[in-house]
Amino acid sequence: MVIRVDRAGRLPAYLQIRNQLREQILRGDLPPGSRLLPERELARRLGVSRTSVVSAYDELVALGRRLERYEVSPVEPGITWQMNDTGR
Repeated sequence: MVIRVDRAGRLPAYLQIRNQLREQILRGDLPPGSRLLPERELARRLGVSRTSVVSAYDELVALGRRLERYEVSPVEPGITWQMNDTGR
């Protein structure tokens, strides 16, 4: 999973992250069940706020993806994505 945030870009960081994740999902680079980085870890790697990553993940849910949490540490769960029951 490669994501880049252009700080000088017109789009806010959360939309850049959402758009890139969505494209990777649609291309099949992130098939259902793929593990996404936990929010804090992705935020740290991208140099953005955790709020930006939370918003991006929330946007994926709004676009019809279901994010499921699994335990990687007591501090923060990991996340996988699945299709919603609507099949979108």
